[in-house]
Amino acid sequence: MYFFLVITLIGVVGLLLLMRVMADFQPNERKVKADLQKMRDEIAQYGGELAPIDKQELDLFAVEQVHRVLKKRAVLTAKGVFTTIYHEPVAAYSYRRYVSSKLNALLYVRTAEREFVYRFKGKEVQIILNNQPLGTIKENGVLYSARDGSMLARLNAETAGLLPVVGKDRELGSISARNLPAAAKPGLNSRAFEFVNDNLNDQEETLFLSFALMELVKRSVG
Repeated sequence: MYFFLVITLIGVVGLLLLMRVMADFQPNERKVKADLQKMRDEIAQYGGELAPIDKQELDLFAVEQVHRVLKKRAVLTAKGVFTTIYHEPVAAYSYRRYVSSKLNALLYVRTAEREFVYRFKGKEVQIILNNQPLGTIKENGVLYSARDGSMLARLNAETAGLLPVVGKDRELGSISARNLPAAAKPGLNSRAFEFVNDNLNDQEETLFLSFALMELVKRSVG
């Protein structure tokens, strides 16, 4: 009788684990929405600490993180808070990569003024800004508007250790790929951005952050 109960218990536990893994394999929209809400709740504790991002904070934005946790299991999860070189928190994130042969992941990033949601599907990334669709980054690195399909900005290929982000008319800034990922350079107050245009308007700042925050997290989690 005891042996039968043990076998039954093992079977139930195994079934529950299998169901959990299957839920993370090609998750449906309901699963993704539920995960996103958990990520929001997880990061909410840091929201009040985040300093508003302006030109000064962009210049001081560092690759270093606090509260960083990375778990590499069947489903890779990560979270952390990026700071300035003076250890002032500016952006908190939570990341979840599902079980899939192609990239299938969800990223939530919060700053003091903005909330970014990134849905990675293969070679495309859908971006939602403050609960409104912003656009989709295609394989060519261009972010196309969700409203009319026009080009909003693009991420150029890495050149001399820099990842330039270019708007419609000019370069918005360059991500310093030399200093990424943060985990590889502990203790060094390395700036995340090599160059940020001096007179970005609000939309340009948002577009630059859309690419920059995504790249910082992607390279941090590997």
